[in-house]
Amino acid sequence: MKVARKLIVALLIGVTVVLAVFGWIRVRREAALFDADVRRDHRAVAMTLSTSVETVWRTSGEREALALVHAADRSKAHIRIRWVWLDEGTASALLDDASFARLERGELVQREERVAEHGGKWAADDTAEPWLVTAVPVHTSSSRAGALELAESLAPNRAYLHTTLESLVLSLLAVIAVCTLVVLLSSFWLVGRPMGLLVARARSIGAGNLKDHLDLKQRDEIGELGREMDAMCDRLANARQELEHETSARIATLEQLRHADRLTTVGRLAAGIAHELGTPLNVVSGRAKMIARGNANPEQSVEYARIVAEQADRMAKIIRELLDFARRKEPHKKPADVGAIAARTVSLLSPLAKKRGVSLKLGAEASAQASVDEGQLQQALTNLVVNAIHASPPQGCVEVSLEREDAEIALRVSDRGSGMPPEVREQIFEPFFTTKPVGEGTGLGLSVTRDIVLEHGGRITVESTTGEGTTFAIHLPLSEES
Repeated sequence: MKVARKLIVALLIGVTVVLAVFGWIRVRREAALFDADVRRDHRAVAMTLSTSVETVWRTSGEREALALVHAADRSKAHIRIRWVWLDEGTASALLDDASFARLERGELVQREERVAEHGGKWAADDTAEPWLVTAVPVHTSSSRAGALELAESLAPNRAYLHTTLESLVLSLLAVIAVCTLVVLLSSFWLVGRPMGLLVARARSIGAGNLKDHLDLKQRDEIGELGREMDAMCDRLANARQELEHETSARIATLEQLRHADRLTTVGRLAAGIAHELGTPLNVVSGRAKMIARGNANPEQSVEYARIVAEQADRMAKIIRELLDFARRKEPHKKPADVGAIAARTVSLLSPLAKKRGVSLKLGAEASAQASVDEGQLQQALTNLVVNAIHASPPQGCVEVSLEREDAEIALRVSDRGSGMPPEVREQIFEPFFTTKPVGEGTGLGLSVTRDIVLEHGGRITVESTTGEGTTFAIHLPLSEES
């Protein structure tokens, strides 16, 4: 019993100190988090409401804007919301002269005040519960400056902290009682040695040793636990061996599939790249021969050398695009907002459109969820938008729009260029087919786009009228979230 008393005293002291420190830290953290949440919520509500009031004021006038403030006050049972004219000075105990001065400078004001409401008017009261007051200036079309004032009682915060403190005290007492009982029982049944063996064995298992065994001779629960741990080690060893074999086989299979996919893709594009490289190779060969024969003066030699370098860069670009096309991996799809992807693409390509004198705009914003690889879908959409920009005349317009059609999404890219005749439309998705001038494209964009859309379970359509323009549409199935 002496050992039990020593263990109980030591454990009670340790548990009490640890839990007391933990409780103190937790109460302080809860108070700080609660205060930060309330202040953040106040700022969010104030900024959102001020924006709405400014918009309504500009569009519908002062009366509708103030009506919006009253409606917001009625909808927020725990927050008092009101409109304050800054030229009227301090209208209540909630805001002082310094706060009004900050509001006039366009700053947001947050402060705590101990006030009480009597007969619809606020007054300072040191015995009252504190209130959090937030005020934000509102820019209106009126010549008078105004602000929104939000007030919320912090009494629920104090009640929550009081309840948390009580629960911590009760938890401390319960833990002390349980620890005392556990120490007494463990002292009576002398479980120290077998538990030490179990702990050591658990640590060796954690280090990866699955071969050693405990072989406890006890016939009680501790002995049974030791035997189950030994059996578990045997099962884990067998499972680890099987997993290693399966992993090796799976990796080998994946490598073979990836290699076969690359070979298939490169084989399908071999004829196209041979044709695509023919023209620059002829140019390089012809200019090089003229230089070698001395048929060119120094100025012409410099020009021919520049042409050779340009064509070499073009061939290198074609090879890089082919390699990127061949190395493209399977998409990692997950639910994503297609409207957000379209908006990012338009923002990304706006400088290119502006440089070419083309207007690039996004149609009415829509939100639609689809299971896609965001990077690959953006690449497909980028290809379509870049083609539309190149096809548009100066001062032309390219529009990207998103619509829902039954159980799918239609992502459209429209231009007002010269359009395409039927014989061209039949070949546009073939690798290396292009109608662009030399140096502007290799003809892989639409082929890559089509493959990406097909891998996502979608389809791509095109509508084009000669002299009127072209519209490409990517159709993707809606996700279950939509």
